[in-house]
Amino acid sequence: MNAGDEENDYVQIGHGGANDGTGDNTKGGDIIVNGFTAVTLTSGSDVGAADAYAQIGHGGDENDGDITGNVAVISSGRVTLNGGDGSDNYAQIGHGGHALTGDLGAADGSNATVVIGDGIDLNGGDGLRSYTKIGFGGNDAGNTTTATRGNTYVNYDPLITMAPAGGGAITLDGGTGVQASAMIGLGGFFAGAATGDVEVYGSSLSLSGENAFGSYAQLGHLTRDGEARGDIVVEVDGDATVVPALVSTTP
Repeated sequence: MNAGDEENDYVQIGHGGANDGTGDNTKGGDIIVNGFTAVTLTSGSDVGAADAYAQIGHGGDENDGDITGNVAVISSGRVTLNGGDGSDNYAQIGHGGHALTGDLGAADGSNATVVIGDGIDLNGGDGLRSYTKIGFGGNDAGNTTTATRGNTYVNYDPLITMAPAGGGAITLDGGTGVQASAMIGLGGFFAGAATGDVEVYGSSLSLSGENAFGSYAQLGHLTRDGEARGDIVVEVDGDATVVPALVSTTP
């Protein structure tokens, strides 16, 4: 899935879209993407073209309304998310999006994002808020009165086997753009409260931040002022590497 190089040239599997602005545009239903040998989401590469995002999930850039349902992406090969060069050119598997308003996930916490593949790569982009993410939420999504609820599973089957599935290296690299993070979990930079578990399995794990404000790499939830709750399970067969960055304190 490749976004275009004009403003709002997004690609999406899911209800919603960019800049709907209705305030009460509720969305629901499960999304299942299965049977592929590789899955790649790449957002727009034009520096001057904003909101050219790539997403599997309901919502979208500046989309409004509550969202429920599960998201599952299953591949026999690598799953790759690439942030872009323009503002808000993010890549995401899960409900949400940049500056989305509304509650995400069922109130009982029963919804989930599931990604299974032979290797998972998240690469933040060069543009402002060109983040990459697996899970519900997004940068600037919601506020302190908005709830994001649901579990996030990478290489784990929560429905049938209740056991790890898939494998390969898990790599999260923050981008060079401001808030161009790489994240597995709920919420995001300046997002609302988040509740749910995170489980990640693979052959190895690498998290690398970049020398830009808010361009972190994270397993877990990020909120602005609201609470972040839930268990985090990480299990890898080989090395786990965390590379910090010297980050500017101002955007």
